[in-house]
Amino acid sequence: MSTRYHSGIKAKRQNETHKAHNKAEMSKIRTQVKKTRALAAVGKQDEAAALMPEMFSVLDKGVKHGRLHKNTAARRKSRIAKKLALTAKA
Repeated sequence: MSTRYHSGIKAKRQNETHKAHNKAEMSKIRTQVKKTRALAAVGKQDEAAALMPEMFSVLDKGVKHGRLHKNTAARRKSRIAKKLALTAKA
């Protein structure tokens, strides 16, 4: 048996583990963003504002772990903050 065969098996195992971690973290990010967006859309500014720091934290962790690009996270934070500010004025 060649060494590449064993390294290939290990690489496949690692890929599956990394894929599971990526999927779980991306799911957490999407869920948090959807919750905050839904509250802002309905007009529950207080509840949405309370979720903002948690959502920012989840997005920043996604960037830190390499799941999201930093500009993507910044854009999402900005858009939700803008929408929340607009609903607060109305």
